[in-house]
Amino acid sequence: MIDEPNVPPPANEGSGLVPPPLPPASVMPAGYVKPPLGGPRKLTFPQQAARASWVAPLVAMGVGFLSIAGRQGTPGGGNSGQLVVGAVNMCLILGGLAFGIIALFGIRRHGRDKILAPALVGIGLNGFFVVTSVVAIIVLAHLRATSARAGGASGGISAPPITTEQVRDSIEKSPGWAGHAQVGGASVVVLSVAGDTPLAREAREAFGTNGQPMDLVIDNATGRSDFTLDAADFSVVLKDGSTRAALAPDDLLRSAKVDNEELMAAYPWKAKVPAGSAKQAAMMLFLPADVDPVQIEHATILHDGKRVMIPGKFLSVVEKAANLARAQQNAATAPRINP
Repeated sequence: MIDEPNVPPPANEGSGLVPPPLPPASVMPAGYVKPPLGGPRKLTFPQQAARASWVAPLVAMGVGFLSIAGRQGTPGGGNSGQLVVGAVNMCLILGGLAFGIIALFGIRRHGRDKILAPALVGIGLNGFFVVTSVVAIIVLAHLRATSARAGGASGGISAPPITTEQVRDSIEKSPGWAGHAQVGGASVVVLSVAGDTPLAREAREAFGTNGQPMDLVIDNATGRSDFTLDAADFSVVLKDGSTRAALAPDDLLRSAKVDNEELMAAYPWKAKVPAGSAKQAAMMLFLPADVDPVQIEHATILHDGKRVMIPGKFLSVVEKAANLARAQQNAATAPRINP
């Protein structure tokens, strides 16, 4: 009989527990680090697009502020530089708007998390800048037409013509009263223009008045009937309950420094916007000089023989951008019901 070698039993023999075999060295190469559990996941494309939609207008604002700071003290105005900055900002704003819309299409597949809120904020901000740019172009066209006609009629207005950027800055970068309403399917926006802005100075110079300028824009792209508005029917209700009407056209014509017929052609007192028209109409109105926009409760216009209220409030620059952007979104989705 051959004696078996004296081999000690396994350490866990009798306990029923057998340690698992070690993996071969080739499974875990040198330098391998196990990734942490619960680490940040990479953003999906819709989430990235939603983020880009609200970052783009902020970048555009930063570029605009830097360009303004760079032009201070520079003789000659730097018109070519302004064109480049304007083109860059427009690309950023339109790109941000496009990214926001693209992001919303990704909600069905990827859910709302990190998509819905930033995309809506981005669409709102970019939409606001697009609207104010259109308003600036329309108002600037009126101002330049008035300045040109004044030059032939009375030797010209003393103030130099203002640029599109100055018009836009007068609306966007100054606090003021802002109101919006859906009237017969049309979108009506009312903005006060701060008295120390280039737009207010130019308009007051043309009309020869120190009244409070108010900018009114009508968008009838979603309307089902023509929209007609007479400047004489515009008024505001103040917080103390009193009503103040816009300065009468006849009074403004008497104080204007420009030929009356030419001023009427540049600044029509009546606007008629066809239903479904892609072209917006802008009117420059004036309230009495003692009206403080801070005290305005709401504005009113006359439409189809009915007095229609335009609610609003006095806003800071940031509040104005957010609220007007939201108003534009509501205008695109509001039901077409006559008030």
